[in-house]
Amino acid sequence: MGEEVTLSWTKEEEKKFRDIVKANPQSQKKCFWLEMFKALPAKSISDLVIYYWNVFLLQRREYQNRCNSGDIDSLQLRSLLVKHIETTVLKSSTAQGEL
Repeated sequence: MGEEVTLSWTKEEEKKFRDIVKANPQSQKKCFWLEMFKALPAKSISDLVIYYWNVFLLQRREYQNRCNSGDIDSLQLRSLLVKHIETTVLKSSTAQGEL
């Protein structure tokens, strides 16, 4: 669906969209939608929301996955989690005198 959505957007509109989201980070509790409506008056609310969910967020997630792929893989993470759980259960059982 993302490919179909982008067909109705120019490169300039896509850049403007990205720039507005970047300038209004959620971490700072900023809402970019009002700015978006003003900056892209040719786009309906529906166009903007569809683009956000079906293009922008997917592209952002794809970028995050590529950038963080070397940090830790899912098998390493699973192994660390299992060790943590085992250690926690062992400590809890030992403290309660069950072992």
